[in-house]
Amino acid sequence: MSVATQEVTSVQFTVGKLDAGMAILLSPDHHLVEFPATILPEGITTGSIVNLTIERNEDEERRLREEFVSIQEDIFKQFSTPPEPPTISLKCLQKRTKIKHPGSRIQHLIAGILVSNRVNVKTHTLENLSGINISFAAIPHEGEVEALQALLKRIGANWTDELTTDNTHLVCSQARGPKYERAVEWNIPVVSPDFLRACETNGKVQPAHLYYVMPAAKSGSPELSGAGNSGAYSGGPVG
Repeated sequence: MSVATQEVTSVQFTVGKLDAGMAILLSPDHHLVEFPATILPEGITTGSIVNLTIERNEDEERRLREEFVSIQEDIFKQFSTPPEPPTISLKCLQKRTKIKHPGSRIQHLIAGILVSNRVNVKTHTLENLSGINISFAAIPHEGEVEALQALLKRIGANWTDELTTDNTHLVCSQARGPKYERAVEWNIPVVSPDFLRACETNGKVQPAHLYYVMPAAKSGSPELSGAGNSGAYSGGPVG
């Protein structure tokens, strides 16, 4: 195995001046070189002659280069994610106003065309009450919430303690409180308990606007009618 011969350069200098940690060196061909005095041998003073030997450290270059490449590979493997086909699943289906997502129609991708899985969706019929998902708010009458929960069990519907966007209706007797405000903001119908009773009696989902809980009319304002609550709901639940 051949070993590359490294060239070693040695140059003689005369110390011309030592000042504030910096040495002024004078070469035989009268060039001035500034050199850190801290790495000169001890006892060096003005007029001393020093030899500076310069050698390329290829082993250290190779080690640092390999270390840098290894770090880059680790970063690439840890944080890079190869493109994968998108996976679509259905969490909740409700009748809502169609929302257009800007930028969703992308013509070209640098990773090529990745086709997602196909999800077949079947909506509930009006007679299928299992799609109703209720959250309760201000109902002052004692025991009414428990009675309504028993009703929901009979018709196969569901309820949650917290109001989320998965809820189809908010059931309450008074239009007030944080849940009511969020329901109006999220366009969730706010209905009275009679809505659930009517659904059970008729065996199908009833129009929500017939059972809207309206906010109390302000003093000097005309009384609000049952035309709909603020943040008008665009349609009843499908499932």
